[in-house]
Amino acid sequence: MQPKAGLVAVLFAATAFVVPASRATAARLPAARAARSDSSTTWSGELLLDGFGGLHHIDTFGPVPTAVFDGPSWPGWDIARGVALRADHAGGFVLDGFGGLHWFSLGTRHRAPAVFGAAFWPGWDIAQGVALMPDGSGGFTVDGFGGLHWFSLGARRSAPAVYGAPFWPGWDIARGVAILPDGSGGFVLDGWGAVHWFSIGSRRPAMRANPGAWRMGVDHACGLAFDSTQSAVLFDADSGYLGFGVGPNAGPPGADWIAAPQIGGVPIRDGAA
Repeated sequence: MQPKAGLVAVLFAATAFVVPASRATAARLPAARAARSDSSTTWSGELLLDGFGGLHHIDTFGPVPTAVFDGPSWPGWDIARGVALRADHAGGFVLDGFGGLHWFSLGTRHRAPAVFGAAFWPGWDIAQGVALMPDGSGGFTVDGFGGLHWFSLGARRSAPAVYGAPFWPGWDIARGVAILPDGSGGFVLDGWGAVHWFSIGSRRPAMRANPGAWRMGVDHACGLAFDSTQSAVLFDADSGYLGFGVGPNAGPPGADWIAAPQIGGVPIRDGAA
């Protein structure tokens, strides 16, 4: 959805959001399971998610790919929207456009954790990104309007308070979400390439970040992730991906883009580090 002329994105500080969602404890989309395996069990690098659910290793930090087991796949259907890794890199989740969460394992097969309270919008392609808490207690999905929706892993838990998150009612412009390695807060990514701070648990000053990827009126950004060193990666459907620092590690904007590997013309939708 395109914004009306002169529409200004207004930020709202809130602990709950107004986009209605039915609740699900399991993924609702049928997913043909496809293991993209190779021989290694050592994690190294990053993952790219394509629109059909394929996960592709990027050897930015080393030449050794990691086996991926039981990830979802929707050949010919551009419905995958987000991916997040667990902090121990044992596995993670792929998010589909309706809000379904689909477990995959890295290195070797691991049992999928139970998911409680995940938002789900049957038939409405509005879910845009997913991020996990570093302690493994749960995570958030983000809808296209910027609403953050808590889900628990392993057992039901109350949602932590969220402060200062952006919200664009009626404008499908949010494209991703990422949580800092310490769990204190995170960023929502908009389609134009800007990142918007939110705090988790208590109010905290906004952390400095400027990836230098903002292009007014161009809906190009598609995903956001942090690695364990608190460096961030912004993913772009056309250009590839861009690493940048946040907080004390924030440098000047406009770092060089890294071209994405060729994945057969399938669009990039997100990535994880």
